Amino acid sequence: MRNRVLLTVTTLFTLAAFACASGESVTYLYLKASQLDQSGKLDEAFRVYNMVLTREKSPTLYIKIADLERRRGNLKNASDLLERAGKEYPENADIAFAYGAYCIENARLAESVNETKPSKETKSADEAKSAEKRDKWLNEAKKAFKTAAKLNPTEQNLVACAFAATELMDYDGASEIYKRLINELGKTEYYRPLGFLKIGEGKRSEGIADIKKAAELNDIQAFIDLASLAREDNDTAGAVNYLMKAREYEPEAVTINLYLADIYKDMKDFSSAIRFYIQASENTDWKTRIALLKQVGGMAFENKNFNAAFDAYNVALLNDGDDPQLYYLTGYAALRGGRADEAFRIFDSGIKKFPNYAMLRKLSAQSLIVLKKPKEAIEVIEKIDEVERDREYYLILAGAYFEMPDRTKAISVIEKGLKENPNSVELYLVLAEQYEKEKKYEDCISALKKALDKDPDSASALNFLGYLYADLNRNLDEAELLLNRALTLDPYNYAYLDSKAWLFYRKGKYSDAYNLIQKAIEINADDPELLEHLKLIKKKLPSGKKK
Repeated sequence: MRNRVLLTVTTLFTLAAFACASGESVTYLYLKASQLDQSGKLDEAFRVYNMVLTREKSPTLYIKIADLERRRGNLKNASDLLERAGKEYPENADIAFAYGAYCIENARLAESVNETKPSKETKSADEAKSAEKRDKWLNEAKKAFKTAAKLNPTEQNLVACAFAATELMDYDGASEIYKRLINELGKTEYYRPLGFLKIGEGKRSEGIADIKKAAELNDIQAFIDLASLAREDNDTAGAVNYLMKAREYEPEAVTINLYLADIYKDMKDFSSAIRFYIQASENTDWKTRIALLKQVGGMAFENKNFNAAFDAYNVALLNDGDDPQLYYLTGYAALRGGRADEAFRIFDSGIKKFPNYAMLRKLSAQSLIVLKKPKEAIEVIEKIDEVERDREYYLILAGAYFEMPDRTKAISVIEKGLKENPNSVELYLVLAEQYEKEKKYEDCISALKKALDKDPDSASALNFLGYLYADLNRNLDEAELLLNRALTLDPYNYAYLDSKAWLFYRKGKYSDAYNLIQKAIEINADDPELLEHLKLIKKKLPSGKKK
């Protein structure tokens, strides 16, 4: 078979060579031009095609040469060539369509305005000229497409005609063409563009009615469009309803599930949002799937739905065990969700693959502290390279020693951490907390003042010092200033509200204290310290206010 094909090609070239002896034949020239075109030699191909054109004209040849000229960067010349061809072959729909397409390209080019013009006046003048050129080309396109549709009323020609009419804002003309496509060719999918044309004209209810006709004929995109229109009208329930109907036909469609997830996310219904994000991820490529699952996990984590975050991250981890960040995210979600044993298992697996990834060691140690295994925690975290030993390292290591308990060693670790990280407010706060537990109040106050020297806007340090003063029943005016600043920074923090309530209690302002403790309890009704303070405050209230 191969030899026969080779013989045929050889024969063709032999015949062509024979023809050349008495002048190159049209067939030979056409073949030569085609080969030059395929080889990327556009200028030579254009020259040879034009040689053919001088001997034998045809609509196909005109279209081919015009396409070649366009690819050579001469769109205007290509358009002019097809315009001439249209006059030679007025009954050829293909030439009319190709000319219309080039007119559209010219219109697009005319829309661009030179942004480097020095003045607004010059730019404005250019925009006016561009608009005039654009409309001129669009009118040419409309005429050409209309001719093509008249000669050969195919879907392609009619749609092109409708497009040009729409660009020229001839909505009535475009609508008539879409109606023709629907009624004559039975193309019911054009109810959608017809509907949007009517909406563009300000006939919103009529337009939506047409899009609903498309939906009734099971056009999935029509359901999605109706959902978008419903959201524009703030009809969230309607949008969800349309998307759910679309899912009946394509339950695994990524676009539909993502759209539903976004709507539920905006509605703060995070469990539903997560469910649809996960469903969308199941039908995407590997990279998109991982990215979506990370997004789901992050959203769940932000909303303190740590179990949902774990589920999403864990699926991602099962799909990509070579990403150290996924071990960190999955394990951390488990840790925050109260599953320290599961967290340790994940961190330990990650450490075996990535022994030098410091964050995995830190969190593994943290999970071991929660599991009451401080010695194992110290062993894990102390393997972190010295260059990676940041403030978190010292905080976790100190926490392990506090758990043992070895307060002397823990404080020594914090002090060493402060030498390495002298601006760490967190280290000062931990140090202050330990001094408070040991009733070393002056040391505690000193550590808190150093924290505030480093960051005067640390709400935690402001609250801690303010509450300590109130609890010690000293410096109460200063305490009030500190707590006011803390609440300015974080006005809905129940602990800060409790601190100020306790300050008012110390000052004898029992009604003010009662009002504040009530606000704190509205935010967190389960905190035992709040309830204890409430009891003490209520005892000081006049009998009429004790409820």
